[in-house]
Amino acid sequence: MALFVASCTNGSTQPTTTTEVEQSSPQPDETLVDADCGTVEHGSSVLTLRYNSATEIATVPRSGSAITVVATGSEPRERLLFDLAAGDRLAMRVTQQVTVADSPQEEPDATGDEADETDSGVEEEASGHPAGRRVSVISFIADVEVSKVTETEFVLVTAFSDFVVEGEGVDKLAAQAEHLESIMTRDTISVSGSLIESQTATTGPLETDIVAAFESVPTGGTNSISPFPDDRLGEGAVWTTEVVAASQGLDFESLMEQTLVSRDGTRLTLDFSSEQQMPGHVLDDAATEEVALTTTGSSVIALDQPGMCRYEATGSGELTTAGSGQTVTQEVEIETTVEPVG
Repeated sequence: MALFVASCTNGSTQPTTTTEVEQSSPQPDETLVDADCGTVEHGSSVLTLRYNSATEIATVPRSGSAITVVATGSEPRERLLFDLAAGDRLAMRVTQQVTVADSPQEEPDATGDEADETDSGVEEEASGHPAGRRVSVISFIADVEVSKVTETEFVLVTAFSDFVVEGEGVDKLAAQAEHLESIMTRDTISVSGSLIESQTATTGPLETDIVAAFESVPTGGTNSISPFPDDRLGEGAVWTTEVVAASQGLDFESLMEQTLVSRDGTRLTLDFSSEQQMPGHVLDDAATEEVALTTTGSSVIALDQPGMCRYEATGSGELTTAGSGQTVTQEVEIETTVEPVG
């Protein structure tokens, strides 16, 4: 499931490298500044008890990451550390729209009747989208509970519900939508945001290929999109995180740059951009060349609550496959939003 690929940027941190440069303070987006952080429920153990009775199907260990601080920002500077309370719980709506379009192909010059047909405009499929362009939307609620807290780490248990799967190319996933609600995750994360371990469990039956999608993709990161540096940082701070993570037998390389746009107490506004690469591979007799995805976005998080106040990201890339005697290049666009429910 493409939705969770961005979470691969979480990883255990190596010693932070600091390279200070001049950096002007960015201006926060007003819509993000005013983002609603939702209502946190206190004293909950419902999800923890449900996970404890579920059947674990996958465990993903930490992946290494290297952080380089480019600018430490303006004063005052402080460590960015989560300070959560066991029993706190917050639900978020996660929505992702994926658009896959065949790259334009050169057509031979048309004459006569053929020319009349070509001049009639862009051909459309029954879906209403131009031919060769497929749009799918996946949306669900992620209900996050703080299960355990120590001085150095915390554990988040997440349950998924209210799946909506629509569009082209997602028939199999749509047929499994009600079963996807049996999936739960338990993520152990350091107070600096590094994913230590991600476990997946199910409370009901799932088809094998759906389970496989969760076996090597961490679903942690409902708090942060990458680890924080060890340095004390202020507004305008910039750092990069380089991660190599495995997913379904393949290595993903990710380089993310984040900027601390503003800080108001425990509330952080971040801008980010990332580049992810996956090596070429063969799947179902089709050879896929190296895949690259570039993503930009913004997020608002609160260091004292689970989940995000707001997350907006847009990614684009190109996928080329060769099989059945032909090569097809497709352009991929992914739009993701996360916001609290209620």
